[in-house]
Amino acid sequence: MERRTKLETLCETRWAARADAIFTFKASFGTAVPTLEDIAQHNDAKAGAYKAAIT
Repeated sequence: MERRTKLETLCETRWAARADAIFTFKASFGTAVPTLEDIAQHNDAKAGAYKAAIT
């Protein structure tokens, strides 16, 4: 079982925090897209919108 990772809020002013948030998102991207696809198939419009926004 993999460890859960929480996506971080993107900080507009702190570059180090911004880099950490982008690194975490990039590392989670491969899992996030298929998960959003699965959720969207169950008529969840918000999941479909999130998937469309990141792909």
